[in-house]
Amino acid sequence: MLQNLSKKLRIGKSRHLFNYKHIADVQDDVLNFILKGHLLNCYELIYWPFVKHAVNGGQQDQKSDEYIKKGLQVAADRIAINQPGFKHRHHGTYGMIKSVTRITFVLLAACHSNRLQHLMPVGWLELLPSVDDLLEFWEDEIAAAASWREMMKLLVEEAQT
Repeated sequence: MLQNLSKKLRIGKSRHLFNYKHIADVQDDVLNFILKGHLLNCYELIYWPFVKHAVNGGQQDQKSDEYIKKGLQVAADRIAINQPGFKHRHHGTYGMIKSVTRITFVLLAACHSNRLQHLMPVGWLELLPSVDDLLEFWEDEIAAAASWREMMKLLVEEAQT
């Protein structure tokens, strides 16, 4: 079914679930941006139970590690795919800010777990400055953004040591 999608929406064979060659095009193609967001929501629904179970210290095996790794990649993809919309006001801005912030904390929680560090997506830590920028940009309008930002900074600092 996914093979019937246009090239821009197809899932690539890279380490990412999405084809990032077209991320720059998203700024000019709002429908594409929205559809990728909805597809990402579907992937998150599929893999979230595995990530949640692992982050909360549940048992793991080789098969569950595969799903956890995919779930953590979906988390990183959420940040990367939503970046073009970080500073644009639209009907989904608040939801996007909350979901990106939530998934950032999930990635940080996974990173702080010794059992999950080997499953972390490549380059995930480099995505976090954009989340910091997002929260800084909106903190005058969202009361909790400043505290989210401070908490994130502390956890990032710990993750880098």
